[in-house]
Amino acid sequence: MAYGGRVRSTLRLLALCTLVCGLWAACSRNSGPATSAYLRQCGAIAAGADDQVRALPALAMPARPVQPKDATDEQQRVYEGLVRIYPLYVNQYHAAVMQRLQAIADQYGQALDRISSLDAAGVDPDGIQLVTDHVHLITEERDFYGEVRSLADHNQTSLVRRNGVDEADDRLVAAFGAAIGDVAAAPGAVASALRDAAGDLSRRKDEPFAVGEQAAKLADRAGQLQRDRAGYQAESARLVAVLQARFPGQDWGAYAPRPAAPGK
Repeated sequence: MAYGGRVRSTLRLLALCTLVCGLWAACSRNSGPATSAYLRQCGAIAAGADDQVRALPALAMPARPVQPKDATDEQQRVYEGLVRIYPLYVNQYHAAVMQRLQAIADQYGQALDRISSLDAAGVDPDGIQLVTDHVHLITEERDFYGEVRSLADHNQTSLVRRNGVDEADDRLVAAFGAAIGDVAAAPGAVASALRDAAGDLSRRKDEPFAVGEQAAKLADRAGQLQRDRAGYQAESARLVAVLQARFPGQDWGAYAPRPAAPGK
């Protein structure tokens, strides 16, 4: 009897396992279209945010006046006048950059809100993981632009108090221009510009506005964003391959592997 009981128990366990496996397989088959549709929606929202950022009009960077060689008296007067108002142009550029950076961060914030409002019912767990990873990356991108804005804010305060423009300001103007340029290249370009500015910023170490500290913080964030973008590209390619194998015939183009973002 004991043996027969064990046999019946084993058979019930096998039947239960078979039922669970069958249900899982059925759910897997049915979740293909839902997963594909969900990823297409998420991918379209993210791509739309990138497109909106790229569509923002360019901002002209202020150029430091250059004294003409063998200048005439008139040319010298014009040059000296430009030198006097150059800090005003740089200050105005900081204000425009901060407004632009806020607009970029808002675009990514809105994309995150839209993705979070989507219905993920019936979506395969690997599809959920793929979007979760993407959401994490978009969050990092939004926060990166917030950090650039913070640096611009710190430096504008310093600029106003100094009532003049130094070499570090010129380097930081280049960093801000890189941040609001090519979306894909922004982290690497900003990190490169901040490396160029490090020496000039070190000469401001005694000022109370912590511009150097904010620049170092931003450089670290830019480097981390570059690494996380590369990691996301590799992991998303793996997850898409899994989904393609599991659900053949579905459209996974929204998350097809793309070339890694360039960096310096």
